[in-house]
Amino acid sequence: MQKIVSIKCPKCNNNHSFYHYGKDKDGYQKYLCRNCKHQFAPDKPSFRSNKNYPRCPMCGKATFLHHDYDLYSNFRCCD
Repeated sequence: MQKIVSIKCPKCNNNHSFYHYGKDKDGYQKYLCRNCKHQFAPDKPSFRSNKNYPRCPMCGKATFLHHDYDLYSNFRCCD
């Protein structure tokens, strides 16, 4: 049985005209929107919404996870 998935461009909300555009580095199928030329992989899990990283104590800008060890996590400033 074939899995039917409705895909939609996250940039322009187009839901009918796409190109298959290869695979991303994690192996998920990428698509290219024919309207706005935006590339996206709808099946790839999004981790942006799950991030709750602390702000930099020096400048207040965003941080990223540099290393995630068993006992502690090391964050670095994006600046």
